[in-house]
Amino acid sequence: MELNRIESINKREAFRYMGFKNNKSPDKHFLALTDECEKMVLDSARPKLIYKIFDITSRCDDKVTLKDTKLVLVGKNITELLKESERCCVFAATLGVTVDALIRRLEISDITLGFIADNLASALIEQVCDNAQDTIKKSLDNALITPRFSCGYGDLPLSLQVDFLSALDAQNKIGLTVTDTMIMAPRKSVTAVFGIR
Repeated sequence: MELNRIESINKREAFRYMGFKNNKSPDKHFLALTDECEKMVLDSARPKLIYKIFDITSRCDDKVTLKDTKLVLVGKNITELLKESERCCVFAATLGVTVDALIRRLEISDITLGFIADNLASALIEQVCDNAQDTIKKSLDNALITPRFSCGYGDLPLSLQVDFLSALDAQNKIGLTVTDTMIMAPRKSVTAVFGIR
């Protein structure tokens, strides 16, 4: 799927990830470092996304079964989220290996810059997902959709990452894999599902 270029990162969200709360703002020096890191993260990001729409064939015993896939969504939370949906969208998004390399390089040379870049990249992948979800919704004639839900949220097991990626052929299509400890590679990546009514 073609993704729109993001020109700026939601710094408010990044600052929240960094621990700035209750309207506390970073000082001017930290803001300048953040601006510097934002440019580096945006320049290195190569966002990619893949998605598939599946018919929901059954919902029982806290399991949601999807047509034409081995992926079975388990848990009360996901069953509740999809209770009024006839279909769902399963997707995976990544910023690519170049962002991981940038963060590693910065963490070695300047721990503060590495910290800022890591949190900016986390905010950026969420923006990529927001934009992707909006684009997918438009392609569905603006059907009603639920909020997105990811493995590890609530009682949806993190171990389902493997089945998510398999159902999407994400390794071949966008180079996204998962380790034995359920860490995605590249790290700044997201898998999620949302319901379609």
